Amino acid sequence: MALTTQQALDLLESDDLIGLGMEAHQLRLKKNDPRVVTYQIDRNINYTNFCTEYCSFCAFYRPLGAKDGYILSFEDIYKKIDEMLELGGTGILLQGGLHPDLQIGYYENLLRSLKARYPQVHLHCFPRQKFCASPKSANSVSAKRSSA
Repeated sequence: MALTTQQALDLLESDDLIGLGMEAHQLRLKKNDPRVVTYQIDRNINYTNFCTEYCSFCAFYRPLGAKDGYILSFEDIYKKIDEMLELGGTGILLQGGLHPDLQIGYYENLLRSLKARYPQVHLHCFPRQKFCASPKSANSVSAKRSSA
């Protein structure tokens, strides 16, 4: 039932969203009772909307210094997770802009605190980002959007 490496690569590189959905549906029917569909209740949390990149798909981007830009405090992120849990949610999608002042320690501390405080929550973090060495410090990184 598992995909071959080549099948996975073909799906990853495909821009046929309808075909991808149809393929996923067929795999679901093979693996599960066709009368049962499940959903995950989660919440998207954008920790910052400041970003040094411009991606055409992003509706939240703000240039550095914009008056309506923000970086959420850890406490604000915790409040959003608490709200999600109160609604029966089980996971978060944590994403945000590429802020040049947020170094690796920020991300490490955030993830450690989330895992410690919410061990039951599924963390899906930093989609479509890759981290590259930053010139600011030997122990820091800056994030760049991936081309995937």
